[in-house]
Amino acid sequence: MPKGSSRNVTTASGDVLEIVPVDKIHGIFYSLIRDVGIEMNATLTLYRRFDGQWGTRGPNNTLTGMFSNVLKGEADLIAASVTMRVYRQRAMDFLVGQLMFLVH
Repeated sequence: MPKGSSRNVTTASGDVLEIVPVDKIHGIFYSLIRDVGIEMNATLTLYRRFDGQWGTRGPNNTLTGMFSNVLKGEADLIAASVTMRVYRQRAMDFLVGQLMFLVH
């Protein structure tokens, strides 16, 4: 993908995501994911949801947004500052406090 350009993908569940060009990303979460990817010799693809959903409680206690993409296997992790909620913790694990050791 040319620098600065982006394209969209649609997941199997119908969510439309934007592949985010690396030159548009900054911050501690990106730095952490980038460094882990380098160490693991992994190829990273970063997405942004068009609907802006982070993960609210949907019908039948399902999760929407980024959380639904992880739970459906469409994404491997969420690299963002999100609020821990009981309904989210029942669905997946959170890293808490580990970032404080990386940034001193």
